[in-house]
Amino acid sequence: IIDDTTGKTLVSASSLDKEIKEKLAYGGNKAFIMLGQNDLRQFSVDENLENYAVLIQRIREKSPDLEIYIQTCTPEWRNNGANNAQNEKIYEFNAKLVEFCEEYDMHLIDIAPYIIDHTGMMSQEYMNNDEIHLNEAGCLEWMRALRAYAKLETLKGEN
Repeated sequence: IIDDTTGKTLVSASSLDKEIKEKLAYGGNKAFIMLGQNDLRQFSVDENLENYAVLIQRIREKSPDLEIYIQTCTPEWRNNGANNAQNEKIYEFNAKLVEFCEEYDMHLIDIAPYIIDHTGMMSQEYMNNDEIHLNEAGCLEWMRALRAYAKLETLKGEN
């Protein structure tokens, strides 16, 4: 959740569920959320979306006017170069996020195109040693994606 006035991050997505009540009390009016990638290892795509729905309902109960921005998950990289089952789940999840965001009246920010290479997997340039999470360059690219989205929204608002 980001405070529009100060630009200060009030809560990160990773701690949102356990601290939602406390953090929403700070009064931010926008929440940027990226969840699901790690959960896709334990849950199906549909179970992940159900869990997301519960989280969104909790947020809306506490802060009904909060504007919510959902970010797609980034594909992973595999050293054999072949597409893998996890990336298939990630792509399916991201595709279903489009309808999910429409249903819950949220914005969708597609981060994946900023992070992938020509094979559709996470670019090695942006991956941490675990081949799953972003390194510093990947985080900077992620921020570039968010800025591009913000700029586009600003231009829409001017028309």
